Amino acid sequence: LDLFAYDRFTLVTGPAGRSWAEATAGPVPCDCVTIGHDLDDADGRWMTLLDIEPDGALLVRPDQHVAWRSRRAVADPVGAVARALALTLSSPAAAIARRTEQAR
Repeated sequence: LDLFAYDRFTLVTGPAGRSWAEATAGPVPCDCVTIGHDLDDADGRWMTLLDIEPDGALLVRPDQHVAWRSRRAVADPVGAVARALALTLSSPAAAIARRTEQAR
């Protein structure tokens, strides 16, 4: 079962997370998979496995690792995903500096 592309990011959203779909329209190639729409989840296993609420989202890197997760909806989903992509694509030193600055 190939749900996540190996040449782009994939944003997986819960069934009530359609507002996240707009976030995939940016300059970084990113697919959007919505549980319950693009992926059947009658027994809720995907939601449990991904550890997101029905309005949450998860960003998967092209190497199939989780880059970022929002367990539930946020006020600015487009901005949240843009920041997650920027952090994921930045150099390790820059990422550590930003995390340190945010923790202050």
